[in-house]
Amino acid sequence: MENNIATSELPVEVETAKPKKTKKAASKGGAKKVRNYGVNDILNWNFKDIALPQDWADHLGDISDGFRMIVHGKSGHGKTEYIAKLCKMFAMNYGKVNLNQVEQGKSKTFKTAAQRNNYAEMMQDTKTRGKFTMADPSQRIFDVWFDRLCTRNSGRVIVLDSLDYMKLTVEQFKKMHEKFKLKGIVVVCWDDPWDPNAKRIKYMCDIKVKVHNFRAKIISRYGGNKTFVIWDNPHDVNYDSKQQEKIDDKYKSEYVEEEEETIINEFLKSTVEPGHNFADAIINKEADKVKQ
Repeated sequence: MENNIATSELPVEVETAKPKKTKKAASKGGAKKVRNYGVNDILNWNFKDIALPQDWADHLGDISDGFRMIVHGKSGHGKTEYIAKLCKMFAMNYGKVNLNQVEQGKSKTFKTAAQRNNYAEMMQDTKTRGKFTMADPSQRIFDVWFDRLCTRNSGRVIVLDSLDYMKLTVEQFKKMHEKFKLKGIVVVCWDDPWDPNAKRIKYMCDIKVKVHNFRAKIISRYGGNKTFVIWDNPHDVNYDSKQQEKIDDKYKSEYVEEEEETIINEFLKSTVEPGHNFADAIINKEADKVKQ
């Protein structure tokens, strides 16, 4: 009896055909191929160099699209004048400049700087007319400014004055760095004391400029590195160019690692006056040596 069960009553195991994964589906669903650069790739990279006037080329070096630059210094030492000259130079020789003057904004002081540097010259030539713009007060907020920079014809060079006033963070700078790969970015900041974000952003920049006593001392990965004279009549009436060259060399100490900077600050603690940093103490020591 058990063996007379009809085969039609037994459960049948059906083998279903698995769909074949096509090459197109596999590539779409798979991870993106990670590629490394070889020596030949690196040696064949192309970058668009920026043709600068000789005095600026001696200062900034052989810069190209996408440069990153930080300008720092104390109040009253020539940062605004330096930025006014820098913006005009880029507008006249490279392309549109977008200055976000969040610190001074629409002020008589910046108007005076523009007049002193003959900004009217930019309107006389059709090639340079409209090559300089200054952001309105609404763009003091980073997100508003960033959205405006994402629009067409927003500028080939972006200048922020200052990092401290806007409270620009490292993450916000990185966001700009990643988004605007071909735009030059210039950030101005105070250094008495350094904002923690500015300290970290400094290491992300190709060009570092220290403005002191209307001299712009520079450390540039592009070469150049000649001190730029912003004004030939600095605060010190007994100015000595040879003495200044010696003092300029001391500024390199500002680019040492934080641990070394701490040691130097401890060493100079007894000689640093309130509100001044260790570079000023070094300058005072050099000045005393000259007097002796």
